[in-house]
Amino acid sequence: MTPRQPEIILLFRPGCPLEERARENLRIAIRQTGEAMIWREIHLGEPTTPDPYTDYPSPTVLIDGVAPEDPLRSPGAGGGVRPRPPSIKMLAEALARRGYPGWF
Repeated sequence: MTPRQPEIILLFRPGCPLEERARENLRIAIRQTGEAMIWREIHLGEPTTPDPYTDYPSPTVLIDGVAPEDPLRSPGAGGGVRPRPPSIKMLAEALARRGYPGWF
């Protein structure tokens, strides 16, 4: 039985040089699960950005509310730009912990 799809959110600041790489890494990690999944994208730094997301660095991928690249990060720790996007392996491992093993 396939588990429910996790809530996946890609957070980024418009113009972030790592935005497209983060999106591509997410696509590949999802493809490795063999499942069709969707994600939401939220632009950071805009007036419409929901409060829980405003202080995350760009880019950040949240899987069920957890950033695999920094699972202990607490909201409000500050924004900015990450030195690199979340890796395919890191994203695939986070999806595997939620019941989507894939191949990595």
